[in-house]
This record gives sequence, structure tokens and C-alpha cells, in this order.
Amino acid sequence: MDVSIETPGPEIDGQPSIISFVGPGELKTYPYLLQLRLLINAAFTFKHTGPASNYLFPSDVQRLETDDQLPAEFGSETFTYIVSSLIPEDGGPPRLYATGSGSPFKPKTSQEGVPNRVTETFQMKTDLNLEENEVWELKVLVVEPTLQNQGLGSLLMKLVEGEVVKRSAESRLQLSKLESSALDVEAPKLNNDIVIKRLVMALATSKEVNEAYYLKKGWVTTEVNPVGKAFNASRDWHALMSMDLSIKTTGPEINGQPSIISFFAPGQLKSYPYLLQLRLLVNVAFVSNHSGPASNYLFASDLQRLDTDDQLPAEFGSETFTYIISSLIPENGDPPRLYATGSGSPFKPRTPQPGVPEHVTKAFQMRTELDLKRNDVWELKVLVVDPTLQKQGLGGLLMKLVEGEIVKRSAESSLQLSKLESSIPAPNNGDADVEVSKSNDEIVARRLVMVLITVKEVNEAYYLRRGWVTTETNAMGRGFNASRDWHNCWMQKDVSI
Repeated sequence: MDVSIETPGPEIDGQPSIISFVGPGELKTYPYLLQLRLLINAAFTFKHTGPASNYLFPSDVQRLETDDQLPAEFGSETFTYIVSSLIPEDGGPPRLYATGSGSPFKPKTSQEGVPNRVTETFQMKTDLNLEENEVWELKVLVVEPTLQNQGLGSLLMKLVEGEVVKRSAESRLQLSKLESSALDVEAPKLNNDIVIKRLVMALATSKEVNEAYYLKKGWVTTEVNPVGKAFNASRDWHALMSMDLSIKTTGPEINGQPSIISFFAPGQLKSYPYLLQLRLLVNVAFVSNHSGPASNYLFASDLQRLDTDDQLPAEFGSETFTYIISSLIPENGDPPRLYATGSGSPFKPRTPQPGVPEHVTKAFQMRTELDLKRNDVWELKVLVVDPTLQKQGLGGLLMKLVEGEIVKRSAESSLQLSKLESSIPAPNNGDADVEVSKSNDEIVARRLVMVLITVKEVNEAYYLRRGWVTTETNAMGRGFNASRDWHNCWMQKDVSI
């Protein structure tokens, strides 16, 4: 059996534990399949048939009917982590605490050893474009009932995500080498074109039982299927055919080390586990650019861009997406080093928000004189690079990623608007020439524009070199205890589609 990782795990009930990694296709040879089935069934019964679900299913419903069912479901491409006790000295089986598994996404088909009702009810599917997104499935995430709410689920989620990132990077590197060998040229490094393909995890589960847990972890529900009283349920329930979590993908090499790019869909940043490190990155870059020699000491060195870890998610609200470039997570579990971040959102005038200082909202009140009916306007919310890594292309990379995401989201919203307008019935007034809706071409043809607000004396020159145009400036006097008069400037840039 390919157990390529067997490492010390967290202390559980005062006892040491181990984490075993079982490679794809190898679970069928795992010597404790009986114990694994009992663990999964005990967790399933606890969550689905007891008070936790208001007795949704009868107590005799089992997730797994035989020891061989899980290996049959997993097939040849699923990897598995198992957290367990040490093997007892008497040679008996260890106690299994938790397990998590992942695999490349594939639509489920009938499999030998897997009941058809399981395959049909939880027919995992996704509307994601598989040419633009690399999709992996979270197959199983289970914790023993007596150990829930102690962090084991989150630990397994991190392990599974990390393995997905690793395997994705390896497959992309192999593809890169294969393509370059076919052209008889030197194998290229992982580059921006490879980076931009988004890495996404998806899962299927019971809405009534598990949706709330995954929503808190940053997942987004994308499709729900009513299944009546399937599996002899006490009431109607729903299968979540797809929940998505955008995760990390391979980034550029930085200081000779690999990096990863994390993508957070709108509203997800508040669940990011390294908000402290993100605040420190933003503040360090702000101080370097605004309070040091770069700005001729415009602001005092104790002026911070963010006062609390929660301020940036509060400023971003529910419509801002975010990219973060970071190091890999260290093996000792310490936080990664964050290198750079960039964010974008549809343009809206700023209003007071809980958690955001009022003086920040007033001083950086984004506005535009663009006609919003003729222009699709998006705001570059943040673009930050670690001061020690500036002028190495990270800002340019993030700008490309943000612009690409804006183009994608603008096209999707235009298409949705087109479908909505075309679905409106024609007025019943006998006039056959009345126009009901605009054509797709007319909607898509809206000019796509990005805008930002920044400190003129510090950042205007940078953006001017990158094709932005200053549209307005505003004298701020010596606001924020500046050493001399300064100005806000509003800038805009047409985005190529």
C-alpha cells in the first residue's frame, strides 16, 4: 500500500495521533477498512438521524453498507487522509478519529459495489467551464462525533486543499514539459498563462445537514436539487449538487521559492484564516510608500492603513473579489508569508460601514462622472506588494488577474441581463414593432472601465505608466497629519475585452 505520508498528528484526548496518507487507488488495501466504515457510519448517524438534523433520517440508514463500498466509490484517482491513534501494542486496530479525501472532478457513473441510489442522489455536477477552471471534488470529510468542533475538520480540509494544490501544480508542470517537448524547445517555467486557470473544489452533500458548516468555511452553494423523502426521510430534503470553493493555484517563483495564488470570491475574504498577516502586509506596504523616503515622508510613520484585522473585509463587503499571492504553508503549520494582493468590485459610491473608520470613508470617497448606463464601471479596490518585492512584476501580474476577472464577471452579468430582458413578454398593445429588449451585442458593447482613488503624490505616476488617466484631483490640505499639503486623485482606465 502506498502510504506516502505518516506523520505525527495533533494531541487528541491527551494522546498522540498520526496522520496517514493513502495514495489514489490504494484505499482498497488499507488494513482497517472495517474501522473506517464504522467511523463514517457513526458520524453519518450522528449528523443525519439524531437531534443535530431533527431526526431527518431513520436511525437504521447507513452511509456505507460494506467495507468495500468506499474504495469502490473512490476509484483510482482519490487520495485520502486518515487521522488515527497509534497502533496499540497488542496489535489491535487503531482508533480512527477523522478522514478526508479529494479527487479530480468527474461526473458520477454507476460503479460496481456502489448502490445506485447513492450515485443518483448525489450526482455531483458543476456549471464551471472546465477549460477555464480546474475542478477537484471533496469526496469525504468526516470527524468522529465525540471529537467534533475541535478543529479536526478544518485540519483535514487544509490537508486536502494542500494536496490538491500540489497535484495540480505537478500536472501542470508535466503538461508544460509535454507541450514543450512536442515543440522541441526548452520546457518553460510555470508562467502567467498557466496561473490564470482557476483551481476550484466542489462537493455534493445534504443541504439541511451540512450546508451551514461549509458556508462558514467559505464555500458557495451553486445548485440545489429537491429529492423529496428519499432514503425514507421524515420530511422533504434537498441534495446540494454543487458547492464551490476557489482555492490556490501555482504562482510565480519568488526568491527562488514556489508561490501560490489564492482567489476569494465576493464575500469570502472574511473567512480567510490569515487576516492578521494580510493586515500586516497592507500596513507595511502603506508605511513604506507613504511614510518613508519614497514619499519624502509625507505621512507620519505611525499612520496605519488598516486598524483591525476585520477592517478590509468590512470595506470590501459582499461584492469584492480578491487575489492573494503567498508562500506555501510551512510544514510546521505556521502562517504563510503573504507577498501581494489585489481586489476588484463593481463601482458603488462609498457609504459608512460598520468596522470602517468614518475618516477613511470620507477621505477616499470614490466617485466617477461616467454615465453608468453607457459604461460598466469597476473599481480597483486594493493593489499591494511587499516592499521588498516591488518592481519585480507582482503588481503587473495582479493587475492582469484582476482585469481578467472583471472581464469575465462583466460578460457574465451582461449575459444574465440579456436573458432577463429577453424573457420579458412583449406588451399586449397590438403594436408588433415595439422593441422588447436590447440585443446581446448592444448590451455587451457597453464600455468596460476601471476606476480607482489614490494619493496623487505617492501613486499617480505608477498608474500613469500603466495606461491609467487622472480624471479629478482633490486638495486634502494636511489631512491625516501630513507633513505638507497633498491630494487625492481619481483615475480610470479602459479595459480591453
